[in-house]
Amino acid sequence: MPRTVQLTTHRGWWVFSPVLAALQPFKTYGALRGDVMDGYLPSTGRLPSAWVQRLRKEQPDYVVFFYDTPIAWHSEKDGWTKPPVKYSVRTAQHQLRIFTAIDNPNGLSLTRELREQGR
Repeated sequence: MPRTVQLTTHRGWWVFSPVLAALQPFKTYGALRGDVMDGYLPSTGRLPSAWVQRLRKEQPDYVVFFYDTPIAWHSEKDGWTKPPVKYSVRTAQHQLRIFTAIDNPNGLSLTRELREQGR
């Protein structure tokens, strides 16, 4: 199993991009974490039942949790799933960070490149 990376939510989404692109486990100093799934179904927390059914059907190999609720997951067959479910303001902040990182897998290098170009 890959080594778990320690991240902080005080940094931008780009810090999460390479970790998510590699499906690498991570934890933060809070309740946001990414876990590799080894054939078991994760906790579903406050995920609505329709999304729980989809999660189980897709059999993810990697899940991003906020507390016990999956906010995004990856499966080899279906790629990334990002449920557009509304929770608290804090959860929405983490969803935005994770969804942006998923959509921009080269985030850290892209951010450096833009900085070097003076943008």
